[in-house]
Amino acid sequence: MINYSTRIRLALIAFLVLVFICFKVTFKKTIQLRSEVMQLREKMVDFKNAPFLKLKYEHDLNKLNAFFMSDSSKITNEQLLLNFLSNFSSHDKITLIDFPRSIYQDKAGMRIQTNSFSAEGNFENLLSLVFELERKQKFCKVSSVKMIAKKNINSKTSKLTATLYLRTINQSDNDVIN
Repeated sequence: MINYSTRIRLALIAFLVLVFICFKVTFKKTIQLRSEVMQLREKMVDFKNAPFLKLKYEHDLNKLNAFFMSDSSKITNEQLLLNFLSNFSSHDKITLIDFPRSIYQDKAGMRIQTNSFSAEGNFENLLSLVFELERKQKFCKVSSVKMIAKKNINSKTSKLTATLYLRTINQSDNDVIN
């Protein structure tokens, strides 16, 4: 038989365990919400600094643009075209055969630049090259395209060669008209 003092101790321990369980169950959501509030307050500090960070990043971006713009004024349309063609030929299976120097003509305060190049590949890739130059690139316009299929009798294969002529018109104040 358990004496009276042991019963009171066991009842007190059971009562404390029940209080602890009730406390945990009751305030579980409150504890979770409190942790979320703390996380959101940390984010609010970040949001308060957002305008400052935006200005800082814009300033850094303007510095970079100014740096690259000074160099990009030295980049000619020939270089832009050559960069485009090298990137395009690395993705699609075309080969750049001929890339002669640009021809410049000055007429009535405008400078007309004509670029021509020859590329070799299948019809789909050459057609996608022409499409990219006509629709997506802004540094030049396609004036003419000439495609020639050459047959090699020895190997019994044919090669499709496209010669493209591109033009760019610059005004005297360096605005570009395509």
